[in-house]
Amino acid sequence: MMPQTPDFQEFLNHLTNNGLTSLKHADAISRAAGSAYIGTEHLLLGLLAQEGSMASKILEGVGVNLERARLALNLTPKTLVINMGGKGLSETAKLTLKMAWEIAQEFNQDYCGTEHILYSILTQKNARATTLLRDMGVDVDRLSSEVEQYLNRQQFEESGS
Repeated sequence: MMPQTPDFQEFLNHLTNNGLTSLKHADAISRAAGSAYIGTEHLLLGLLAQEGSMASKILEGVGVNLERARLALNLTPKTLVINMGGKGLSETAKLTLKMAWEIAQEFNQDYCGTEHILYSILTQKNARATTLLRDMGVDVDRLSSEVEQYLNRQQFEESGS
């Protein structure tokens, strides 16, 4: 269940279709797992579930796919889920999304895509999603640098230079 505050609604208005769909995936994944909140680990899985998105392509490039991440997190969908209604985003997930929008603006983007959400996750060294990636053997610092380079190239290309 996503928050319905004006600030969050404003953020949603700036998401790409892939970004919005990845958030919906994160919500569904957290509910299916019986979680009381949507954490950064669910945001990460939501990015992976959005096949063809820039974040999923970047993550697949380092050997991370949805199934592998689910297994690493021990998040197999429960066959019987009693849905008590999600509690919304964890504080870390809220911060992640806020930072993703700030990152997009830093790179002169007027939208927030999956690549911005991924970069935001990667900059938080103690987030559950970042820990999960490290546990899967991903060099988080290197991946973060790769995403930053991608964002720089994207900014350069869009400025028409």
